[in-house]
Order: sequence, then C-alpha cells, then structure tokens
Amino acid sequence: MKFVFDLDGTLVSTREANRLAYESIGVLPPANFHHVPWNSWTTEEIHKAKNRALPEFIHAFAKPLPLLECALQLEYRNTCVLSNCSDSALLTLRKKFPELRELGIRNRMSGAEKAIFISANYMFMQGVFFDDCLLTCQRVAQMTTFQTVHVQEAL
Repeated sequence: MKFVFDLDGTLVSTREANRLAYESIGVLPPANFHHVPWNSWTTEEIHKAKNRALPEFIHAFAKPLPLLECALQLEYRNTCVLSNCSDSALLTLRKKFPELRELGIRNRMSGAEKAIFISANYMFMQGVFFDDCLLTCQRVAQMTTFQTVHVQEAL
C-alpha cells in the first residue's frame, strides 16, 4: 500500500509564514490563498518577492503537524510527499526540519498535477492520500483508486 502526503497543512504548517511573508512586502493575501494558485490573485513579481522573504518566516513560524511523525514511521518505499512549494521553501523546510530529508518530496505540483501524478505512477496500487485541500482530495478520488483523507491543519 502506498501513502501519499501533501506537505504544507498536512505534514508541516507554513500558512502563517506565507501570510506574514506576503504582508512583509505590503500584500494582504486573500483568506483562501493557501488553497488557490498564487497566479490567480497576484503577479509573478509579488510572488517572487514573497519567496525571497519567506525563509525568515519559515524559520520563525513553521511547525510540524501530527501526521509528520506518522509519515516518518512508514517505510520509505511506501511513502511519497507531493507539494506545491518552491525549491527555496523546500530547502528552508528541510533545514528547519531535518527529518523531512528522510521523505521523498516532489515539489512545484498543483493539486491537479498531484492527482495526475498519482494516477500515472500508482495506477494499479492501493493507497491513501492525505491533503488539507478538499478540492485536491476530490480530484485524487475521481482519478485514482486511492482512499483520500481531507485533513485539517488544526489536527
């Protein structure tokens, strides 16, 4: 059985760090910014500026969530982590949480891309997908044989 996890909001919490990084450059993100593509509500220039500010806020505010410990207890070959985070955010998260280095993480994947990845790579496998985004869970459920678990960041 394969276990596939989202990263932000499922294994680690960076929502506050992202919000504060946007605010530090004078941008107030929409309330649902963590579940919609950044390019649907802001510009690439603003997004890049936020990414430059983000490491400082990740170090100060990111925290592990309970499912991280569960993911770490599973066999490496049976787990996969899919994330929409940038390369620099992933590098910063791995520095703050060295245990993330034990997990195979693929980043820069939208919710739709996660569903396509699972469908293409685990077509004939049973598995469970964990994500804090209901829409992504619904997509995975429609496109794969995986069970989905919609988790809340406040676990």
